[in-house]
Amino acid sequence: MTQLFTLRELPKYETIARLADRFPQLTIEMVQTWLVCLKTSSDMMLALEAHAAQYGLSSARFTALMHLYHSVDENLAPSVLADRMGVTRATMTGLLDGLESCGLLVREPQCDDRRAFILRLTPKGRCCVEKILPHHFDQVARLLGNLTADERQTLQELLNKLRDHLPSICGDPLPELTKSPATHV
Repeated sequence: MTQLFTLRELPKYETIARLADRFPQLTIEMVQTWLVCLKTSSDMMLALEAHAAQYGLSSARFTALMHLYHSVDENLAPSVLADRMGVTRATMTGLLDGLESCGLLVREPQCDDRRAFILRLTPKGRCCVEKILPHHFDQVARLLGNLTADERQTLQELLNKLRDHLPSICGDPLPELTKSPATHV
């Protein structure tokens, strides 16, 4: 789960139009739509980061805790959690070390392989998530509250349509951008 950059401001129409003069494959409206998607995604990630920071967490730590909270009946291995979050195993190790040192999770050896571990939230970790969730869901409601139910449904459909189309453009599976050393937690 890497935030590669933050798009602070969108280029003006005229700036994009000048590029379109030089690059005939550039469609101004498509580039504008692309940039609005990037800016919105960037701003929403910043909102999540700020929200998690109120509880002394990064968005990556919060996301890991959420995965563990929802996987209570699963024997979740660190490698599986890394794959689900789209981070490297090394990044996951550091993330888990931090959560374990805060007393929010434990690594338990698997019965059949003492070298392998499963992850469990501690009571403190479960309490932490349950303390955050009402505020988190409030924030989600505020972030999307200016859209009607129909608009939210349409937005979901459009975003799913874009996401479903990505493998045909980028290849299947999508490239692992999070495998770079720039991965942050």
